[in-house]
Amino acid sequence: ITLQDTTKPVFTTLASALDSTIDCEATANQQANLALFPVGTDNCYAPILVKLDSIYTKACGNTGTITQRWILKDSCNNISRDTFVQVITLQDTTKPVFTTLASAL
Repeated sequence: ITLQDTTKPVFTTLASALDSTIDCEATANQQANLALFPVGTDNCYAPILVKLDSIYTKACGNTGTITQRWILKDSCNNISRDTFVQVITLQDTTKPVFTTLASAL
């Protein structure tokens, strides 16, 4: 009798559940969102989460997106069919203000 595990692990975290839009100045929120990660399950053992990359795409100023991608791998080297993608959007919602008084001009 030969026992084989050919079942791929699957993510249980819903797609886009870790996506967020935050203000570019909120560095604590950025760090908190970067620390999030998806979870998954496998039919035999707990799968291993493998982070593929974390890519920052800059727009203007400190705005842009951070995209992180993961796969799951089990102890028999079965790899999840899907890649989990998290997108963190950094936006600038603060209006500029004058720092020079009009009377100083």
